[in-house]
Amino acid sequence: AHTGIAIRMKDGRIYLMHSPSEGKKSQITEKPLADYIKGNKRQTGIMVARPL
Repeated sequence: AHTGIAIRMKDGRIYLMHSPSEGKKSQITEKPLADYIKGNKRQTGIMVARPL
């Protein structure tokens, strides 16, 4: 499992902020979230939690 935060950028698209591996700085994906997931065949989907 991998955890991250979805961020809407100025271009209106959603990207993923995550830590690529233990001890490294957080980063924002180069591709929008949908493209990031499509490009990784091991990903089967996402779970979304939203504060009320």
